[in-house]
Amino acid sequence: VGRAQFQALAWGELALAGFLAAALLWLRPRRWWLVLVPLLIFADQQIVVMPTLDARTVARIAGEAVAPSSLHLFYVVLETLKLASLLGLAWIWRAGSQRRACLL
Repeated sequence: VGRAQFQALAWGELALAGFLAAALLWLRPRRWWLVLVPLLIFADQQIVVMPTLDARTVARIAGEAVAPSSLHLFYVVLETLKLASLLGLAWIWRAGSQRRACLL
């Protein structure tokens, strides 16, 4: 568990982010900027947070002393925000599709 699990999860999330970006380009929703929220959170996690956490993991495995950090808590907060934003998008798109279905 650990590094391999997070790497596999990152690849899966990258694929899903690609699908989300493709849906954004294909569907061109009016509130397109809302799609950027989970995509930017994912990018922040992969570019900023995960490399730092990985460096800490490598140092700990090597037996080095690692100073206390709240980076794991920050990662959990970002995950929670990403989930909330994705649920919000689903809610908005569902409500929009129900309104369109009523007009048909």
